[in-house]
Amino acid sequence: MDVNLKRYLQKLYYIAIAFVMLIIIASCHKNETAPTPSIRPIGVDTIVKVLADIHLIEASVNIRFIEDYKKQETRNTLKSKIYKQYGITALKFKESYDYYSENPILLDSIYTEVITEITQRELKTIK
Repeated sequence: MDVNLKRYLQKLYYIAIAFVMLIIIASCHKNETAPTPSIRPIGVDTIVKVLADIHLIEASVNIRFIEDYKKQETRNTLKSKIYKQYGITALKFKESYDYYSENPILLDSIYTEVITEITQRELKTIK
């Protein structure tokens, strides 16, 4: 075999290996940037208030003596009232919640605000 051809094939071999390694590394890389929403999510301030309201009604329904088959109906009715109060739909809430769920750090900060919101409401009722 010609020496030049042998060198050429060796270079080609190394380039092919480097290319395959690059593809493997690139496919393992997790995109850390926030996903581009296909929808415009509910604003953080609004979703904090909606989540606070939802968690409060969930707690309220769970501690009341409501028959199990009526609990889900009661939850749905109360959630519908919350959505209407904030001018959103159940679908819009779900899509927004799913969007924020894709960024755990942001969702964690949202839930920190939800806890603060619930605590502030509790303090207002105590006074």
